Amino acid sequence: MYRNNYITRPPKMYSSTTDKVNKLDNKIMDKVGLQRAYDTKSGLYQHGNNSYIAGSRDFRDCVDDLNYCLIRELKIVRDMKKLKSI
Repeated sequence: MYRNNYITRPPKMYSSTTDKVNKLDNKIMDKVGLQRAYDTKSGLYQHGNNSYIAGSRDFRDCVDDLNYCLIRELKIVRDMKKLKSI
């Protein structure tokens, strides 16, 4: 059985073979690939063997990053208190 970490279908990854603008070139600069990743809805772009992933795209992404860091720090503090009590 195949498993992945998506609740629904994984996002479509746009590849250079379906890119109408740039079918013939073999190499693109990282800046161009990253910009194309930001332009796609899923934030993913693939060109040959290279995959480009857009980072934080909106305010919600930034809030999620902060929440992750805060929750992780709170768990570390909680675990340290447990260790000290032993």
